[in-house]
Amino acid sequence: NLNNPISRDGNPFIRLPQNEITMVVSYSSVSYFLATLSNVPAGNDISNDAYLSWCIDLDHNIQKNYPYQTMVYSSYNTSMPSYLWHNNLSMVNYILNHKQGDEDQIQNAIWYILDYGDNGLNSYGWNMINDAIANGTDYVPGIGDVIAIVADAGYNVQYSVFELDV
Repeated sequence: NLNNPISRDGNPFIRLPQNEITMVVSYSSVSYFLATLSNVPAGNDISNDAYLSWCIDLDHNIQKNYPYQTMVYSSYNTSMPSYLWHNNLSMVNYILNHKQGDEDQIQNAIWYILDYGDNGLNSYGWNMINDAIANGTDYVPGIGDVIAIVADAGYNVQYSVFELDV
């Protein structure tokens, strides 16, 4: 279906590497951090480039400017490692496609949706949360939207997602 290029099971339409790639995170003024990918083989929908990235876990840290060997998964791929999966990842996708406020409010809304509580939400953050709860449960990005790609740099490294244009 050309209007919905992502299958609910996370299978093709989004071509991702099946082996580890390298990810280095750095400061960003428009997202939680910037993830720069390298060693991405040709023929994938991601490339050796920098992507807006967001934290999806408050239990671990990630070191900036350090090269992590990383596996990547569609946020709709239910066969990703269980420690990465959350039933509200479709709502994270909804938030990333309906942003309000600054990067702090977007990040706080993502944490709230993923059960990490209120970390300083204002009206923009609450608007995104309420909108995602009302409209994002079964949300699947379409052409022109972004999809959250889950980056797994290891069980003890902060879990994150980066935005890929569909």
